[in-house]
Amino acid sequence: MKATIPLLFTGIILFSGSCRYKEPSTIHSYIYLARSIEDSLNAGNADWFDRQFDWSGHEGASGYSDDNYRQLIEALQLGNDIANNIHANDGLFNYIRHYQDNNGHHLLFRLYSGHGLNYYDFEIDSNTHKITDAYIFLTGEKLSETIARMALMDALTDSLEQSGHLSGEAAAYRQAYQRIHEINALTQSEEFSEALALYDSIHPEIRKEKPFQITHLMLSARVEGSLEPAVKTYLDLYPADPSAYLIMMDIYYNREQFADALNMVEELDRLIGGDPLLYLYRGEFNLNMANPELALSHFKTLHKAYPHFESGNWALVMAYLSRGASAEALSLLKDMQKRFQLLPEDIFMMLVDYPEFLESAMYQNWLDQLQATDL
Repeated sequence: MKATIPLLFTGIILFSGSCRYKEPSTIHSYIYLARSIEDSLNAGNADWFDRQFDWSGHEGASGYSDDNYRQLIEALQLGNDIANNIHANDGLFNYIRHYQDNNGHHLLFRLYSGHGLNYYDFEIDSNTHKITDAYIFLTGEKLSETIARMALMDALTDSLEQSGHLSGEAAAYRQAYQRIHEINALTQSEEFSEALALYDSIHPEIRKEKPFQITHLMLSARVEGSLEPAVKTYLDLYPADPSAYLIMMDIYYNREQFADALNMVEELDRLIGGDPLLYLYRGEFNLNMANPELALSHFKTLHKAYPHFESGNWALVMAYLSRGASAEALSLLKDMQKRFQLLPEDIFMMLVDYPEFLESAMYQNWLDQLQATDL
């Protein structure tokens, strides 16, 4: 059975009053800031998180006025978006690591939810200790770059309204963004070959830009014989780019190329410096590659790292059942029923593909005990 774990985009820590964050002065304080961000969003305190951004260094370069820029940032509501995904979709938002490069200090976080997997790399100003930008893996670019592109579109629209025409590079960009809207419409109607042909009509230099390349990857995955050259082009343009492995993991999974998807997991894990949540994907891919023992080992590792992660618990239960380890599965189910307040019908729906277990004497005896307790 091919399970349906989401790919693409811990327990909640009590958080009230003011954040535990204090003025950083050492590496440890950057980590303290990271834990405070993790606490705030897991507790749904998106407002505190959004106040940690300082976009003043980008305002002039964005093409927007300072007031319009700030309004746009507020409208993005990144904190609300992350917090809502955590609480509405069995989400996990965790601090992964701190690192330093030529651009300064970075804090890396991972978000997993029912919508999939994503990573956020926040740049931290060494003087103010505010977040000055965020590289979002699924978009393949920084927020400041996304906003700059929005500014470009607004500028092109204004210019067109004022002069009645565009020429040269401006006209090419205007056409490219119009094409993307048309491609999205074709994709919605599953006309992937037509969408890919329309993509090829975009100016070659514009097609090299990362957001256009990501669109190309997604389209090529749906057209026979197109994916491999698209991947080569992307990696030639953006070698070792973090977004590439995350996107390709999703593409290979949906094409049931599980060995290739597993390779992407390993590359992604190496690049980000290790993330225990990726054992969920290692386990899933190995199950689909008929490696149940290895899958079980991965799910156990995941459960040890995140015992309160409901999706991880279910993955381990199913791995036990796939190996015929009914006693271990039932033991975990008993713990899960108390921890997550599961109803018998919830368990039945999750394990409908394991009728022998559901009809077994050990499970039926436990079910009778649960129902007796409810009475």
